[in-house]
Amino acid sequence: MAKQLAGKEEDIDAEWQVTGQRAMLAMKEKDWHGACTHLRRGIELKPSFPRGYVGLSKALASIGDLGGARRAIEDGLHRCEDHAFAQATSV
Repeated sequence: MAKQLAGKEEDIDAEWQVTGQRAMLAMKEKDWHGACTHLRRGIELKPSFPRGYVGLSKALASIGDLGGARRAIEDGLHRCEDHAFAQATSV
């Protein structure tokens, strides 16, 4: 049973890494809708990772969804530790 859980965790980590790479590429190419799709999946996989919310907020703002961008930041603040979120949003 413990081996199955460890294997599942590894699968989630691998998918999360691929999803993050796809999100970064989409943002680099200014494919904001694609970036939103990948970032949302990344958040599903690791909801406590603050950079996903920050990236989603930027992508949403880039397509003019300012309300969605604000909600992404608010969700990140609720789900992530304050110091981790502060580090992810620092310039």
